[in-house]
Amino acid sequence: MARLCLAQEATFASLATASIIAVAVAVPASLTVLPALLARLGRWVDRRGCRCWGD
Repeated sequence: MARLCLAQEATFASLATASIIAVAVAVPASLTVLPALLARLGRWVDRRGCRCWGD
């Protein structure tokens, strides 16, 4: 996606910039918020079994 910044068209450059910003926000957020959320929920997360796999 970063290679789209090299394009001379504003649309591709805007898409590349937006995707770079989205990834730059999503990675640190997932590394900090997800463990904090799992720690906050504690054992409540494992209380029920996962029914999404047909158990």
